[in-house]
Amino acid sequence: MIVTLIRHGETIWQAEGRYQGVSDVPLSPEGAAKLCPGKHSPTAVYVTGLRRTAQTAAILFPAARQISTLGLEEMNFGAFEGKNYRELNGREDYQAWVDSGCLAPCPGGEDKAGFCRRVLHLRNLWRNAPESLNSLSSLTAAR
Repeated sequence: MIVTLIRHGETIWQAEGRYQGVSDVPLSPEGAAKLCPGKHSPTAVYVTGLRRTAQTAAILFPAARQISTLGLEEMNFGAFEGKNYRELNGREDYQAWVDSGCLAPCPGGEDKAGFCRRVLHLRNLWRNAPESLNSLSSLTAAR
């Protein structure tokens, strides 16, 4: 089985430099327009439960079955979601997170180690996938 990690298309929040994490922000019209069908045709694509990954998969791999997979989401930025660094500048909790190298937990969210454990746990899912899923792509946001 081949596993390819693909980042979703651009959202409005991305264009504005906002932390989006687990917030369900759809693709922007510009982000969708920049995508075109992929050169390979997987039989299935793992997506998060977020619209932006399903929208990206539908454009890149229109014939592929989408498998919504809990745990594949981006890092949960908690209280920082929907905000950009300019809006967070001067906040003590944000500065502490930045000073930690972005390794510490986000208030109301998760830390980088927890995010990595969560996503790496999905390797078992892919290792145990049926042979019928001979080519597989995963749409997530790798950090």
